[in-house]
Amino acid sequence: MKRQSLTLRASALTLIVGWAFTAQADDLNPPSWRLSDPDATVQEWDFKTPTKPLAPDGNIWGSGGGGFVNPFGTPQLTTGTTSPWVPTFAGRSGVYTLASPNDVIDFGIPNEPGGQGQKKMWIQISTFNGGTTFTPDVFISSSSFNGPATVVGSFFMADGWKHITYSVDMTTCPEFEQVHITNFSPVVMGIDQVVIDTICVPEPCTMVALGAAAFAFVRRRRK
Repeated sequence: MKRQSLTLRASALTLIVGWAFTAQADDLNPPSWRLSDPDATVQEWDFKTPTKPLAPDGNIWGSGGGGFVNPFGTPQLTTGTTSPWVPTFAGRSGVYTLASPNDVIDFGIPNEPGGQGQKKMWIQISTFNGGTTFTPDVFISSSSFNGPATVVGSFFMADGWKHITYSVDMTTCPEFEQVHITNFSPVVMGIDQVVIDTICVPEPCTMVALGAAAFAFVRRRRK
């Protein structure tokens, strides 16, 4: 009886672990700083429905494929999205297709009002581009930064889809960012999943000042 109970527990644990992995199958390159600050955010879309505006799938991060943690509001796939949604594409379900720069996937990310320091954004995209080296074009619009994100890594997954990571560094911390994904390449691309992390970090000069203050305090205590 005890052995049977242990077997059932092991089976249940296997199911839970397997479910959790499936829920975020393409969240393969999270930033080292994910949710390391109370004001950091993370949001994931799997595009299970063509509804717009669309909040991240699920209500709790990692619950059944996606979700979000954002204390400043609900992030959304906005009505500015002009890319067509298709139920299936290249072996995956719920995909937006990008055939030209006229096809845009648009996200709105609320953030800390009056945030101090510098903003970092980390964007992961699962895309199908027919095995080519082309990547989706990602642009950021905010009160602090308007321009392209930088590709910091990419690799092909087992099913032929490509995982691409982008990074953005801003000099200040705007309270709202828009992320636009489009396609300037000659091939049609599919977009199956998008994960966006943000965080405000102290400026280097602020860190130096804090370090100097801490050193002076310790020195006074020793005296």
